[in-house]
This record gives sequence, structure tokens and C-alpha cells, in this order.
Amino acid sequence: MVFSNAQHTYHLEWTSFLGPQVSTWQARFSHNELRIRTHYLDDMGQSTQNTAYYNQFVIPTGGTGVNNSSYDNYSIIKFDHATGNVNDAQYNSDIEVYYAPQTRNTYRIRFATSASPLPYNTWLPQHPNPSLNLAILSKYNAQNQLEWETYLPEDNGMVFLNRRGLGEGDRFTEDEDGNLYILYSTTNATLGTPNAWYSTPGITPSQNLHPYIAKLNPQGQLQWLTYTRKSVKDISVHNNKVGIILHYLHYLPDPDNISTPGALQEDPSDYGIVVLDENNGQQVWGTYYGDNRTTLHRIFVTQNSVVVLGYDGTGYGNTYFATPNAVKPVSAYRDYFISNFSPNSGHRNWSTYMGTNGNEFPTGVAGLYGSKTKERMDVRNNKIAYVSDYVANATNNIATANAHLSTPRPYYFTILDEGTGSVLTTSYLGPAVFGTGDQDKFGVHHCVLGQNGLYILGGSSGQAGITTSNAAYPTVVPPPNYHFYSTRFKPPYAGFVMKYTNIDALSTKEINMNKEVDFQLYNNPNYGVFSLELSEGMKFPIQISVHDASGKLVHNASFSKDLPEFFDLREKTTEGMYWVTVKGGDGKTSVKTMMRK
Repeated sequence: MVFSNAQHTYHLEWTSFLGPQVSTWQARFSHNELRIRTHYLDDMGQSTQNTAYYNQFVIPTGGTGVNNSSYDNYSIIKFDHATGNVNDAQYNSDIEVYYAPQTRNTYRIRFATSASPLPYNTWLPQHPNPSLNLAILSKYNAQNQLEWETYLPEDNGMVFLNRRGLGEGDRFTEDEDGNLYILYSTTNATLGTPNAWYSTPGITPSQNLHPYIAKLNPQGQLQWLTYTRKSVKDISVHNNKVGIILHYLHYLPDPDNISTPGALQEDPSDYGIVVLDENNGQQVWGTYYGDNRTTLHRIFVTQNSVVVLGYDGTGYGNTYFATPNAVKPVSAYRDYFISNFSPNSGHRNWSTYMGTNGNEFPTGVAGLYGSKTKERMDVRNNKIAYVSDYVANATNNIATANAHLSTPRPYYFTILDEGTGSVLTTSYLGPAVFGTGDQDKFGVHHCVLGQNGLYILGGSSGQAGITTSNAAYPTVVPPPNYHFYSTRFKPPYAGFVMKYTNIDALSTKEINMNKEVDFQLYNNPNYGVFSLELSEGMKFPIQISVHDASGKLVHNASFSKDLPEFFDLREKTTEGMYWVTVKGGDGKTSVKTMMRK
């Protein structure tokens, strides 16, 4: 029997605007929902919008709306991944700074008016310097119950987080066990813990601001804190490793050499990559990367890799960021690149330039705060997703077979194999024609790999050729009396989200229907939190069971459609070996071994 089977064909399923006028946003996929955190900016703090405009988008009716038509309005929008409908959309008075997809914990910032002690046994129940900005970090569990609070030792830099933080990437992240990592800076020079990478601040570009990374356990208690002595641009935590991108390394020159023996690059540069031990904050390895024309934007630590997204502004013909057999071995005028390193040794496994033979500008979306390159890459389940910046003067076509859009356009997305760097699929996206006026602005800058799909976020001042009629907001709902304070913000830009689905079709392959149907188990070994991806042919309903080494059943669940994003069995498992069994609706069964650390 012959079945359709192309495992890497992504077609557009739906596109929706985000509702009200939006300035910045970040997205995370969790439990079959795309969760978008938004920030609405108005005219230099002189609001022209009334609360009715914002509150018309609140779902369900009677949910939390905005308190007033202020300069800053934050909301959480939850899109159903299958339909593009909005399941929930409400505003929040506290600033949500991080949402953990695996545990569904949320972390929020609020600002106190007095330095009263907090009733929790956490890192800083009393502020170390009450004369500074009194920022309080609050943790809420999946049931939206407050678990603990702690002061943060920040100074007025927290205003930056308040006004502009949403487009700048996460300064908070969780590991698989629910520990929280905080990435920021402070005027306090006495917070470092012994035996961490740097227990003292050292010399920094700003003598009054000391960048640091702090690890808190799930109860909010400090485990370790290391100063970094350089600005930290991004952070990722997985499998006992903390990966960071360091910035501004050349200013002295660097008195604190971050490169370790055998490093790929020992010559100091503007940017570097460092991996720390999650347990104690000590350095595992480090390397400088590039020169003063290089920018590093994003880092992901996975089971087998440290994946870095960067930008090479050197010019035509550079080969430094490409390894043998790279998809694109030589740079065009300006190019993004993706590099894969070993998480244990820092060895560079592979690296490739991205995209066309044209010039890819790191411009983001004109008129949108925070819409730079920070979120252009996502890594999940052995796949790397990348969405391009604006491409000009390209003469080649990089679309793969069966791409959703194969005619060249200024934007595209690519899915790579994490292990090899090979291209799985590339498709162009966006309207066919771009005008020259402000009314024709369009751009994409954010991608998220989710359950069986890819989500791409961007902004536009027009509507033609962007949305689909089957989603929540197929048209822009413009605010009344809207105007920007600068000519470069003339039209009301509207945020949108596109959902591309891996349809697994359009090529032929012989399938033996009597063969066991396989599945992929991700995060293995793990801490009791893992995810599954079904191979083609597996039919719903699906039954999943987990047994320990003695054969005792510890978990059993059935699904009529759509597996959850994560299976969280931390409360049911301890260290040891387990068997994960998946049984399809047609009776076929597969079993895999799982290790719980």
C-alpha cells in the first residue's frame, strides 16, 4: 500500500491579528495553546484611548480588563493551536516577566511603595537597599496561586524592564526541576556566593552596575549567585548546563579571559559563549566567537547541543561561521548564522550561514519596539526553526520541494535538523508585493516551535495577504483617535501570528502496516518532565502508560486527539529506569526506555 509521507512539509493553517494595537510581544507554546504576552504602547504616555477600546478584546466576558487608559497595558492572549481562536485574553496589572511552559508557573514583577518585610523564607525577604527601586518578584503556580515573593536587588534599571522588557528576551528561565534563574544587574557588590564562577563583581563597563546570574530553588531560596562581569544577552538552561551569551568583552581589553583550554577562539571579541554547571554556577567551558562585526543573539541548550544564532556583518566571502559541508558555506554581504556546539566540551559540531545570496538586514519590523533578532530562532525536539529578517537583492530561490510559498519574497522560514544542520524545509512567507510607503510596512521577527507546528509572529500596517478568515481576528481593529509621536511610527502597526502545520504529506513511501509504529521520546534522561512526538501512521485514540523497573504502573492516560505539550511526572517518579508504552487506535504498540535523574 502506498501512503503520502513527507515528514517536513509545512503549510499555512491559520493567521490572526492579535486584537488591539500591540507594540511588543513574546510567545511560548504550552499545553496546546500559544500563549502570547503583549505590551500596548500609546502616545508618549499621553493616552488617547479609553478603556472600552482595550476591554472589548477581553475573553471571557467579565474577565480582567485594564484599569485605565494608561501608557502601559499588558495582556496575555491564548490562541487555540488547532483553530486559531482565542481561548482567553485578559490584562494584568503586575508585569509578567516569565512563563514556564513545562510547569506552567508564572513570575511577575510588582513595585512596592515601602520596604516592608515579606512573609516568606526566600532569597531577599527584606530589601538590601531600601533607597532603590523596590521591585518584588512573585511566583504563581499553574492554578494561579501565589507561592512566594522576594525582593530583587535591582536599581533603576528595572524601569527598563517595566517599559521595554517584552522585546528583549527572557531575563528569567526555569530548568526541568522548577529552579529559577534570574539574569540582571545590581549596584550591590556583596551578593556572590563562594565557589561560583565570579563571587565578586570585578571591573565592569559601568562601575555602578554589576551583571549577575542567580539560581533560586522552587521555594525561592538562593542556591548560588555569580557575577558575570560582562553584560549577558541571553540564557538557556537544560540537562545540568547553563548557557549564556556575553557581550562587551573588548572594552579594556578583557581582564577576565573567558576562553577555556582548547577553546574554538581564544582571541577576545565583542561576544562570547560560556556554559556553567547548573549545580554550582562554576564555568564548564567558554569561547570568544567572531570579531567586532559579529553579534550573537540567541542561545539554546539541549540534550546534545548548545545552539547559537548570530549575525556576521563582515561582508562578502567570509567562511568563519561555516564548517565543511555546511548548507551555506560562504557569507553573502550580511548574513545570519547558526552554530552547534557540544554542551560538555565546547567543540563546534557544525555551523552554517543562513538563507539566500542577498543581503539580510537586522532591522526588525519598522515601528515596533523590541522587534529585533532576539526571538528569530527556536529549538525543540531535534529541530531548529529560524525566521529571516528582511532580505534584499537575492537572485537565488531557496524554497524546498512542496514549500507553502516557493516564489521568492523578502521573508522566509527554515527548519534545520539539530544534529546535522541539514535543511528539512524552507518556505517564503508574507504578502507577494511590498509597497514603499508607511502603509505597506510588514515584518516578522519571532518564531515558536509547538505541537506539530511552527508559529511566526510579526507586525504589519496593512491587511492584504496576511490573515486567514478562519482565525480569531482576520482584520485589524484600529483604535480610535490613533496617532504616533514620530514619523517613523505613522501607521498603526498591528501584531499577527501565523500557524504552519507539519502535514507529513506529498511524497510516496511504502509503509508496512503490520510493523510496530514508533514514537520519539524527548528530554531523556529527564527530571520527570518529557514530551512525545508520534511517527506517521499512529492513529488516535492514543493510550500512554509508564511503568517502573519492577513493572508497577505509575501513570496511564488516553487521548482522543492532540497529545499534551509535556508530561509532568515529577510527583510520580523518582530516580531510575521506566518504560513508556504508546498504544495506537489500531492496536499497534511501541515501548521505549526512559531514565529519571
